[in-house]
Formats: sequence, structure tokens, C-alpha cells
Amino acid sequence: MDVGGSPYPTAFVEVDPSGRELDVHVVRCEAAHAPTVVCDVPWQLNHGSLNAVGVIAGLPVVCVPAATQIQMHSGYDLPDAHVRDLLLLRGLVGPAAK
Repeated sequence: MDVGGSPYPTAFVEVDPSGRELDVHVVRCEAAHAPTVVCDVPWQLNHGSLNAVGVIAGLPVVCVPAATQIQMHSGYDLPDAHVRDLLLLRGLVGPAAK
């Protein structure tokens, strides 16, 4: 993505000293359309894909629902920690989640 003539990543992971990760994917939001992921991935988002709320350090933050997080972890090899995270997410959405 080009912002003001400078390249910016559209997906990246930040890791703090204790190993906690923040996985960021840039999306384009237009009022009449479902959000669109800007990076080159096969994910199709719907209108409800950004309407969950999580908590970081006691503060509410907008995030993607568990089912969308599962979808966003497909199409590539996952590290063991992400595989464990997916098992937890699948427990939240039930056995129909793939």
C-alpha cells in the first residue's frame, strides 16, 4: 500500500518482549460494501467481519469475530502457537468451524 508516496505494509505482526503478538491486516471499509482485505489473501469478509469486541489490558478494542479469525488463519502453514489458538477459537464457535 502506498501512503503519501511511501510504501507501508498491509499485513504485519508485532511481538512484545514477553512474546505476545499483535497480528495486523489492513482492510478497506466503504459504507455500502463489506470490508475488503488490502493484502494478497483469499479471505472474503462480510458486513459483520469487524463487529466483535475484545479486551487488551482492560480496554475494549474492536476486532474480528472468532469465525472470521479462523478464516484468516487458513491458506498457509501455521506455527504451533497459532494452531493452539485455532483450537481455542473453534471451541468458541462450535464444531461447524473449519
